[in-house]
Amino acid sequence: MDAGGSWQLVRVNRFNRSLALSPGYAQDQTLFVGPYPGDLAKSSNGGASWVDLVGSLTEFGNYDDGVRIRGGARWNVIGGAQPGDRNVISNNGLHGVYIIEANTDYNVVSGNFLGTDITGQLPLGNDTEGVVLENGVRFNRIGGAVPGEGNVISANALRGIAIWISQVTNTTISGNIIGLGCRWNQRPGQP
Repeated sequence: MDAGGSWQLVRVNRFNRSLALSPGYAQDQTLFVGPYPGDLAKSSNGGASWVDLVGSLTEFGNYDDGVRIRGGARWNVIGGAQPGDRNVISNNGLHGVYIIEANTDYNVVSGNFLGTDITGQLPLGNDTEGVVLENGVRFNRIGGAVPGEGNVISANALRGIAIWISQVTNTTISGNIIGLGCRWNQRPGQP
């Protein structure tokens, strides 16, 4: 932390219960931290009035998954081959993308940054995996063969891509950069 009074987010556990600290100014003494994202405020007068801090935290993820596709959802496209189609799916309390349950088929996750910042170079990992496919999903595609369809999946706490349970079939995983930044030759955060 710097002495300039800027707020820093410190993760307490994998479910994104968080604590924000400010060392720089004496008036930044009282802090409220709730159990869910959005419950974060400061007081400089002992709690008589509160200032919301959530809007100033640019690296705040979701409490749970970044994107969840389930319950027989089909033909969804998350991202795409063009830079304007890209999503940054990072700093979430569980998975970046979670595709689960039988008949949740024919979904595409392509061209996204999962676990990095908007540049694809700095780490903002999800607290478990970047992408999880589980429990009977079929015919889903992660990445692709066309230039731009590959995802950058890096800096996640556990795995880049995980396939769990049984009967995950006919899934294509191709063209992704897993564990490195979008320059292909370095891990996120390295100069």
